[in-house]
Amino acid sequence: MPEPSGRPPWRIEPALERLSIRLLVESRETVLIRCDACPHVARWLPDDLKQRFRANLWATFARIAPRLRCQRCRSEWVRVSFDRPPAPARGAPNASQPP
Repeated sequence: MPEPSGRPPWRIEPALERLSIRLLVESRETVLIRCDACPHVARWLPDDLKQRFRANLWATFARIAPRLRCQRCRSEWVRVSFDRPPAPARGAPNASQPP
């Protein structure tokens, strides 16, 4: 388990930090919750977000982050990010362009 430091136990992707849950649901974004203490990764689909936060859809992840925990080990050391494919490496051929 990570050692305590001066930072809070959660990390939120900067682009995700200020968006409300409602905007994420409307834009059909999927969110990943990665645990720093174990290899568990949770994928929250828009319908999952809507169900989990139906009473507080205007909340942001910056506001709910102190309550986030890993579903497997219950650690509060988590990372929150969008579920998007990684950007291609520089110089790598683009899959959308023919070779």
